[in-house]
Amino acid sequence: MRPATPPGTAVVGRGDATHRAVGGSVARCGAVGRRFGILRIVRHPETLGDTDGRADPEEPRRIGRYLVIERVGQGAMGVVYAAFDPELSRKLAIKLLHPGGDDEVARGRLVREAQALARLSHPNVVQIYDVGTRGGAVWVAMEFAEGQTLREWLAADRDRPWRDVLAVVCDAGRGLAAAHGVGIVHRDMKPDNVLVGTAGDVRVVDFGLARAADGPESPVVDADAGPPNPGAADAGASEPDAAAAEAHGPIAEHALGLLRPGDDETASDSLGERMTRTGARLGTPAYMAPEQWTSGAIDARTDQFAFCVLAWEALYGIRPFVAQNLTTLGFAITQGRVVAPPTRSGVPAWIQRLLLQGLRVDPRERHADMPTLLRALEHDPAVARRRALLAAAATVAVGTSVMVGTRLGRGEAEDPCAMTAAALDGVWDAARRERVAAALRATGRSYAEDTWTRVDANVGAWAERFVAARRDACEATHVRREASADALDLRIACLDRGRVALGALAEVLESADAGVLDRAVRSTGALPEPEQCADVEALRDAAVRPEDPAARDEAARLREVVAHAGALEQAGRYAEAKAALVPVKPDVEALGWAPLTAEFHEIAGTIAFDDGDAVAAADELGAAYLAAVEGRHDRVAWSSATARAGALAELPTRLSEARAACDLAHAHWVRGAYGPRAEAIVESARFRVEAAAGDYVAARRHIERSIALRDTGEHTEDADLAGALANFGSIVGMLGESELAIRSLRRAVAIRERVQSPGHPEVGRELHNLGSMLARSGAFGEAAPMLGRALTIKREALGPAHPDLSYTLTALGNVAVSRGAMDEAQGHLQAAVEVIEGAHGPDHPDLAYALLGLGDLAIRDGRPQDALPPLRRALQIREQAQGADHPEVAYVLIALGVASMDDGDAAAGVRHLERAHRLLATLPDPVAQADVAWPLARARWRADLDRAAAVELARGARDAYAAANGPQSGAVAEIDAWLADPQRVLTATR
Repeated sequence: MRPATPPGTAVVGRGDATHRAVGGSVARCGAVGRRFGILRIVRHPETLGDTDGRADPEEPRRIGRYLVIERVGQGAMGVVYAAFDPELSRKLAIKLLHPGGDDEVARGRLVREAQALARLSHPNVVQIYDVGTRGGAVWVAMEFAEGQTLREWLAADRDRPWRDVLAVVCDAGRGLAAAHGVGIVHRDMKPDNVLVGTAGDVRVVDFGLARAADGPESPVVDADAGPPNPGAADAGASEPDAAAAEAHGPIAEHALGLLRPGDDETASDSLGERMTRTGARLGTPAYMAPEQWTSGAIDARTDQFAFCVLAWEALYGIRPFVAQNLTTLGFAITQGRVVAPPTRSGVPAWIQRLLLQGLRVDPRERHADMPTLLRALEHDPAVARRRALLAAAATVAVGTSVMVGTRLGRGEAEDPCAMTAAALDGVWDAARRERVAAALRATGRSYAEDTWTRVDANVGAWAERFVAARRDACEATHVRREASADALDLRIACLDRGRVALGALAEVLESADAGVLDRAVRSTGALPEPEQCADVEALRDAAVRPEDPAARDEAARLREVVAHAGALEQAGRYAEAKAALVPVKPDVEALGWAPLTAEFHEIAGTIAFDDGDAVAAADELGAAYLAAVEGRHDRVAWSSATARAGALAELPTRLSEARAACDLAHAHWVRGAYGPRAEAIVESARFRVEAAAGDYVAARRHIERSIALRDTGEHTEDADLAGALANFGSIVGMLGESELAIRSLRRAVAIRERVQSPGHPEVGRELHNLGSMLARSGAFGEAAPMLGRALTIKREALGPAHPDLSYTLTALGNVAVSRGAMDEAQGHLQAAVEVIEGAHGPDHPDLAYALLGLGDLAIRDGRPQDALPPLRRALQIREQAQGADHPEVAYVLIALGVASMDDGDAAAGVRHLERAHRLLATLPDPVAQADVAWPLARARWRADLDRAAAVELARGARDAYAAANGPQSGAVAEIDAWLADPQRVLTATR
């Protein structure tokens, strides 16, 4: 008698690591978690706006005696209006500063400083006309300037003669000196606060009227601290000074100090953003003097330092201090680590010497005052004398350059982006590599060395891409001048997320056990793609970090914890990952920042799914999706929706929700334009949902699409592609296309062996799938040794009690049944039951496969009464897990129907088999339908129920088996003999 269930039947399972078929499975490729290709360390683009400070809801019609025309700008410190002076009949600008609370001292200081500037009339200082208060806010009326900033003026013609540039710079210096003459310190001297008018006039603007209200200044860095990590993340380095606003031209906004450098396409980087938060040092980091970083006294020599940074940048095209973030910048400035300027600048060395003196760390060593410095800069000696002086000055300059070059390195002296090469120091360097290699080797697995080689290659390639992306971001701003400082800040913040992810993964790898070793290669392949950080527009659309500095620091701390939990989950340390999240959950909730909330719930949901709790996973991932949408965290919205679809696919009553989740994931994929691999992940999720629903035709369509998207030259050697090929092989095998299934599974095995080493448990799982499909096609001679190899690999890699072994033991048992080796089959199948019950308990869904095998064995061995208990138990388990109408239930019903019939209860056999026939009627596989039609024909005959229909069922099954021309040839002969019975021949002719 033919087995009730084909020995190689592949059944849709839920795990990449869970091959739960009678003889095969469908891997969970791309369903949930980063190891399936979902990139959770994603950009969290910063929200650019003016939410820190807003004007009154109703625009004022009059400020003082001035009539407001319209708002032309708004920033963190105030609002700017174009206005009209009815008494003097002239247009002017009014800067209305935000109220400073009840601090009368601060408001008084603002008024006094504005009054002092109003008394200053100098051609190189923007003219202040009037000052007053309105509703607790200070307002300042000033001239409405026309022209462009010094930064824009320099960018418009990069080949200007250095003498022309120096003349403009010195004009700005005269305005600064004039302010010092009336006791005003600017505190924020930079190219964006210098205006070059249409007639060539130069004026300094924004003398810190708003900053005077910020109160006491505190140090940013410890001047005595050691060298920082050059690649350290800049958590809360600077805060946007203002948002871009509509205006009558950029000059009006810059003149009033409202636009930050990030809004200027020629601005250099995030270190050029002005810091305005209370309790912080005031100014723009790249131009701040050492005393502004270390709580020293602020005076005119502080402005002199900033002026020399400005002059250096204007003359040489680079700044004198090169850094990647606030920490390294503060260290470079407070230690006086100036980089030498380009040798081909053409600027005389005596100018460099003068600027270097103005950049001294100790204010007492700088020039006596601005007029002294300006006189020196404007002094042009006679030709003969100038040559001698230039030679001497050049010697000094070269000596200085050598000194600085020794500190920072020759390449960095000429390359403002050279420090990007050190971005991964301490994260993935020689010392970390040695520790990870030692930990992986210490697991003692035969494939440990091979795994380390692949891990090192993967991370090394990723590191090269990371550094290249970081350098491209830097050069786009500093070298090619095609991107703004704001764009650089967004890209670096995005890349730093990948850096944190690598650090968390490396930390887990350093303490690797066998489970971590097994997942190490896949984990390294799931690191965030650095190239995705190049899409500045996408980064602008969502929040990179909170705008409040304290919240930003807290978010950075919590994100590291969440990243570490994600790395633990990736490595298979689910209990540790779950425990890592518990203590920070209240902090995440208290912070209330939606992007972080989304990331937290996504990790929690993935861990819940790994733990086998699909309901909790769906809830957590649903919360992650909602928080991601709220926080405009599109990539997490996409990944959490995709992951939720996978979790819901485990719940038979919620498949409509699973399909809706797939639709949402697809919508976010379209919006984010995340590329073909991300689309492949969505298609894999759709495959899982339709396979779970029993719609194998639709499932096949989706997995074919997923493979087509993954199977490119770039990603051919991809573990996820291998998983997708395994899924495809299993599903087409269930649809009756065994040869196509076997070809796909052979390729999956080959890819796994190349990507993850021949002894890796993933290779064992793919060998299991291939062996199961070979058995289904009747190639038992090849299937048995292949399944035996799979079992050996799994035992060595996972241990003798791992639940993964049960699936291969079940497949080996079914193959033994088909070969007639009943004792061997009994041993394999009973061992499978014991492994599953030991790992998961007596009611786990995976137990149904081994129980079905035991029932089939008893039927084949002529013991139908012994088959009924395990089969009834298998039916109960499968109905509870998959629902009563799932096609997979049909295979248990077939076996149960045959056992009932053979045990003498033909009517019960008919009931079970007719139900199975209905469940399989929609499958396009004629062999699957024949598998139930043939025993149903026999049961009907025995029960004396419509015997003519029974004969037709048998004939149909016979024709299907004959057309398949496979292992069913024995069944064809069996049916022919049955039909040859005279009674059946007579019945058929009636």
